[in-house]
Amino acid sequence: MQRNRKELESTSNELAKTIAKLNEEIFEHKKSDEALNNSETRFRVLFSQPSVGVAQIDSNTGIPVRINQKYCDILEYTLEEMQSRSFQTITHPDDLSVDLANMELLKSGKITEYNIEKRYFCKDGSITWVDLNVSPLWSIGEKPSFHIAVVKDITKRKMAEEKVHFLLKEKEILLKEVHHRIKNNMATVSGLLMLQAASMKEQKAIDALNDAQARLQSMSVLYSKLYCSDNFNEVSLKEYLETLVDEVFFNLSDSTHISVEKHIEDITIPTKISFSVGIIVNELLTNIMKYAFKGGDKGQVLVSASKKDDKVIIVIQDDGIGMPESVRCNGSKGFGLNLVDMMAKQINGTIHIEHNNGVKFILEFPL
Repeated sequence: MQRNRKELESTSNELAKTIAKLNEEIFEHKKSDEALNNSETRFRVLFSQPSVGVAQIDSNTGIPVRINQKYCDILEYTLEEMQSRSFQTITHPDDLSVDLANMELLKSGKITEYNIEKRYFCKDGSITWVDLNVSPLWSIGEKPSFHIAVVKDITKRKMAEEKVHFLLKEKEILLKEVHHRIKNNMATVSGLLMLQAASMKEQKAIDALNDAQARLQSMSVLYSKLYCSDNFNEVSLKEYLETLVDEVFFNLSDSTHISVEKHIEDITIPTKISFSVGIIVNELLTNIMKYAFKGGDKGQVLVSASKKDDKVIIVIQDDGIGMPESVRCNGSKGFGLNLVDMMAKQINGTIHIEHNNGVKFILEFPL
């Protein structure tokens, strides 16, 4: 009797365990069904989105097996027409290689999704720009089957971007043309000054006209740099000063006995500053060539430019005969040095002179 009771208790315990396990499996099955239903609901909601086109596409053929109305509307096809066309046949050929390359990366598992901007051919042959996002409908290790493609029409935005790009390009061409015409006008004025100087007899008048022509030349060099550049807001100080120095020495016929050394760092400065810098350098070099080596003595001129902290330092020095200690840029009797001082102040800079085995001009301005 006691043995039968033990066997009954054992059987009851086993039955209870079995029932509990069945209940657990039923619960898990219900959870799985709920998850499946939720997933199916989300999938349906995704396809019914009116703002974007959504398609479930066969990853091997590229043909949609399920597609929403918005996708069809974007490309102006009917549902039946879209379900008979692969994405390869309606993609612009210039964009197809990028799309296919990304799809291969997706199939190999190297990426989990990709997003590109591409062009589709509409039914009437016109082109529509879309933002395309593609994600897989398979698990890692499985054979690629389907993928989800979500597209948004961005044609209006791309057209606006192209218009802006066209206007910017047009503006660049116009600016280059303006710089070119200004440079030509400067060359004309320079020629007139040269002719006027040749017709004069008074030496002071000739010198004044020649000085004016030299100042004009420094601005002409800058415009040449701007004309060849894609950036009209900034200019390379190295390229500008090296060309300007060469021009000054070339224009002075009696400068063959003077050598020039240039140590100019590659610094970018705003164009509005470069005008003043060019006039200052031109004025100082012209002054040196006129007075530092009288009598045809051999000499050397050093032009250097460097940047320290937030300041640009330009040094122009010679080993000539020097000048009186009393000469300063500020308050000088000569027009040239007064012009230099005025231009330095315009760029919030300072300029001073050191007298030692020649003359050294030091220009400093913030950048």
